[in-house]
Amino acid sequence: MKECKSVYNIRETKSQYSSIQKAAIKGLPVFTKNKNEEMSVAHIHEQLMLILLRGLPIELSIDYDEELAVYTIAFEKINLYGEGKTKEEAKEDLLTSVLEWIDIYRENIDRYQGLFDDDYKAYMLKLMVLACDRENLEKEFNL
Repeated sequence: MKECKSVYNIRETKSQYSSIQKAAIKGLPVFTKNKNEEMSVAHIHEQLMLILLRGLPIELSIDYDEELAVYTIAFEKINLYGEGKTKEEAKEDLLTSVLEWIDIYRENIDRYQGLFDDDYKAYMLKLMVLACDRENLEKEFNL
């Protein structure tokens, strides 16, 4: 997977602010970090931040198809799912699907503008940040 998030120092932010702002409006995680500070500042589209601040629960559904003997774990908010003969296999398949979709989404962000609503982009933003640490992603999925 490519870099988890873009982090710029103050000088880079000043010289590239227009492109940084455009990236944030598109829903990409962009941060400015002052070398003298521990915390960074996020550049995030205002509407997406408001949605995130409301709290975005990751709700998964788990189904078992007795005929096929397959578990399906679905994350319906972003239309992704994982399948497997066991719940663990289905979970791993879902996590793999999420990580692969994040890479595709990032690489084609310009192409996807206008295709997804702000709720979808907020969930993707949350997932992109969580995907920096697979353990955090697993915790958020509560599996």
